[in-house]
Amino acid sequence: MTRITRRASASLRTAPAPTSTIRRILTAASAVAGASLIASSLAAGTYGLWADAAPVQAGIVTSGSLTLTAGSSSISPTAWTGLFPGDRVRQSVTLGNTGSVEADVTARTTSTAAASQDYEVRIVKGACPAPGTAISAANSLTATPVPLGVWADGESSTVCIEVALKASASQASQGAVIPFTFTFGATQKVA
Repeated sequence: MTRITRRASASLRTAPAPTSTIRRILTAASAVAGASLIASSLAAGTYGLWADAAPVQAGIVTSGSLTLTAGSSSISPTAWTGLFPGDRVRQSVTLGNTGSVEADVTARTTSTAAASQDYEVRIVKGACPAPGTAISAANSLTATPVPLGVWADGESSTVCIEVALKASASQASQGAVIPFTFTFGATQKVA
């Protein structure tokens, strides 16, 4: 009987416990399941049983353009010479919005001459009025842009410019040469 006891105790010592084997199997299965869960959550997108895509023609996007042109000018710089107090001289120029969008058109004039305050420069969209007909004082030009209205795309118009030496002109204007610049601007019409 002693032999059997020895064998039984030897076999008990060397055989792994059944709970230890189950624990190893559960740990390995948990690791595989966890790795699968992490891999599937990192995959791009989720997919059902069916997936499909359909392209749609979006069309073409085209931007507009804004271009303001001054036609061949008939402005003669010598037409504004030899003015006496109270004199008014008118000339015209053709402007065009050759772009593809509506534009707010403006005009302004600048001069660095000391006697420039003795002069008035007025402008009106359209042909020059008949002699003796005044141009609205609301369009007197200054360095601040004066509106000439909204011009449609492709619109072209004559613009009348009037330069006058004020009746109250100072002695500084006598024989003076007053250089000035017209600047016409266009800004896209905002809806």
